[in-house]
This record gives sequence, C-alpha cells and structure tokens, in this order.
Amino acid sequence: MKNSVIIGLLILLSCGQRNESSVDRLEYVESRQSFYDSGNPDYTLKTWIRDPKNIQTAHETLRDFGYSNLYTEFELYDSPCQIFGVDKYVLKPCNVIVDSLILTYGNHERATKYFKEFWNRRIKEGNDSIVYEVIKEIKIELFKKEEIKIREYYVNDTIKNILRIYLKTPTSDDQALRDFKFLKSIGLNLSAHNLLYEWTPYETVKWDRESLDKELLRDTITILQIPIITDNSK
Repeated sequence: MKNSVIIGLLILLSCGQRNESSVDRLEYVESRQSFYDSGNPDYTLKTWIRDPKNIQTAHETLRDFGYSNLYTEFELYDSPCQIFGVDKYVLKPCNVIVDSLILTYGNHERATKYFKEFWNRRIKEGNDSIVYEVIKEIKIELFKKEEIKIREYYVNDTIKNILRIYLKTPTSDDQALRDFKFLKSIGLNLSAHNLLYEWTPYETVKWDRESLDKELLRDTITILQIPIITDNSK
C-alpha cells in the first residue's frame, strides 16, 4: 500500500509518513507550492485540504490521474482498509468503509463511533457536503467502474505530474529528463536533486547527474526541509 495516497477527501501527494532519511538539510531551494510547504509538511493535510475548493481539486486531479492506478483489487475489497484518515481499528475493506460513509451521512449521530466522529469533524470544518459528493463519485468510479466526466477546470497539472513522478517509473531517459526539468521549473530544486541521486525508480536513468545538478538553485542558508521527492534510497 502506498501510504502517501489519500482517497477522496485527503490528497496523497508526498505528505504521508516520513522517516529520517526524508529530512534533508542540503542547501537547495525547495519553493513553497500552493498545496505544499517543505518547511511545514503538515500544511497539506491540516490546512490546504480542509478547504472545499481544494478537496474538489484533489479529487478531480486524482480522477484524472486514475484512482484505479493507486490501489489493487485486493487492497480495495479484501484487506483491511489502509487509507489515510481511516483509523486502524476500523478493520474493514475499503469498499465497506466507502459504503458506510455514504449511508451514515445525514444520520451520523446514530452511527458507530468512527463514522459519527468522521462526519462531525467534516461538519466542524465546513466541508461535509463536498466530502460526501466526492465519496459518492469514488464509489461510482472505483467500485462500480462507471465513468464520470472529469471537471478539467479543477485539475491541478502540477499535482498530477508530481503524482506520476512519485508513483511511476519513467518510460524513457528523455521522460526522466523532462521530469527533472519540470521539478526545476517550479522551484523544487531539492526534489530535483533527489530525483537525480536518491529516488530509486530513476536510478537506472542514463543522464549527466553532475552537470544537471549544477543547474539547480541553491541558498546560502541551510534550513530543515522535507522535499516532495525525498531520499528513498536508504
């Protein structure tokens, strides 16, 4: 299970659990994105995703990327659901969790502890209605295998490209180079450095790492940063 993936109301991006190798003090500039702050990685899950508009953006971007690319059939129907935001004590498959969330919306005070608390949190945050709509669409697309037209206005191409880099192996050396240039172009210099040297899906790419690394923007002050593309080679 890719524990960085968030289904429905929380976005995956690389803001899942971190280990010590994820923390980097190299002097590369990792610019803040609208959805991610390398100096405050909790921002994505504790602030950004709480806004209904951002939930819609996350959902449509994940739909465009393909929810089906994130989970196997076994993970969805047979194993205990390991979705960020679902407590470990809810030992039910993902399809059962999704159905239960839909059924308990609007009468959650009569529901069991987890679902009652889930919907109370969403109501307090003011995003319960959009979360409900997102979960219904996830059921239609991911479990019923039916298509809903993507609302392209909400798709965030930056998030989608980072998802592809994070979750897939590059199809060619040229693709890898384009990915490097993409990260560099949006100011994710530390992530681009890690792509060159520390990101295992790209370790067999034939590129001039030293020359490319010299193109990256550095700072004179070393600060604690947790980049989007981390060091996963250790």
